[in-house]
Amino acid sequence: MKPANPEPANSEHDKAPVLIVVDTENYSPATIQLAVEIAASLQTGLRGLFIENENLLRVAELPFSREITSTSGDRPLNVAVIQRSMRAMANQFKEYLAQTAQASQVHWSYHYICGSVDKIGADYGQDAICTIVGKTVFRQSISRRYRRIFKVLIIDNDSLHLNNTLQTLLRKFEGEEVEVMLVSEQKSPKVPTASLLQDARQKLVRFSVIELEKNQLAAFLAGAGNTFDYAIVSRHEPTDSLRAILNNTLCPVITVS
Repeated sequence: MKPANPEPANSEHDKAPVLIVVDTENYSPATIQLAVEIAASLQTGLRGLFIENENLLRVAELPFSREITSTSGDRPLNVAVIQRSMRAMANQFKEYLAQTAQASQVHWSYHYICGSVDKIGADYGQDAICTIVGKTVFRQSISRRYRRIFKVLIIDNDSLHLNNTLQTLLRKFEGEEVEVMLVSEQKSPKVPTASLLQDARQKLVRFSVIELEKNQLAAFLAGAGNTFDYAIVSRHEPTDSLRAILNNTLCPVITVS
């Protein structure tokens, strides 16, 4: 898992950076912007990690794999073509990362490796203050007559930087309706978290908090229609638990130390 073509890194900024992990399917400009804002709020650097999807490459190597398009019809999958397409997408990611980070005066670096987003998102970047695993959320279309409700999942396990990250995220929703589902090791949020959530109630059009027992989380995530816009998860969660959350959510997942 050796990075290819990294940008020149500043060791002072890279001691404990914010890390954003994406692949061809799971990133958006909004996710990059959020990563830059979190890095700026923490006064640290930003490391971008683009994953060449090894699962897709394995499928392309199978003799019966076919690609069906509206223009060229049915044809065999070509590994070289897929890799070129991934590299082109990675370059787009790198360019937008550079533009967005430089605009906010955030030091950045870029790496390209082969692997799986869910696995690397749980295992890579143990030195990072915050890791953002880009995913594309699916939501059914809602009539314009109804106000959009943004949903955030928080799994708190005594993380030092959780409040700062949550504060940065909630600023994006000012004037909107937000629902937070809080899963905590304690029976009630710690005082700083409780204060932050109370402050959010005053800035948002409507703000609600739902508390969920830890042992109910897996069943809830497996339920149909239980989607979120963002998830913030403590880095203190066991690796198996982090992987399960990454596998069962369709939104950007932010892990914090």
